[in-house]
Amino acid sequence: MSDISLMPATVSLQVLPWVPMEDLYPVVDEVLAYIASVKDIKYEVGAFETVMEGDFSVLMDIVREAVRIAWAACGQEVFAVVKIMLKPEGIGCSIA
Repeated sequence: MSDISLMPATVSLQVLPWVPMEDLYPVVDEVLAYIASVKDIKYEVGAFETVMEGDFSVLMDIVREAVRIAWAACGQEVFAVVKIMLKPEGIGCSIA
């Protein structure tokens, strides 16, 4: 497959807005609500990151929007840790 935008992928995302601890969970909850609203992906929320499966381009759009949401909510620094696994033939780890 030469067009990676349509390639199956697994992406993990950890969004860390630079806010006081009491403000952290509402921002993260807003990001998670956005991820839950996206159709045609599988996702699993973990203690430290959210893992998503879908087309690479869709997942990158989600990452971009998740960071935008966190930044808009806190108006300060946002750290994002992203791990990407491309699966040309759909082979690899999978969310059950």
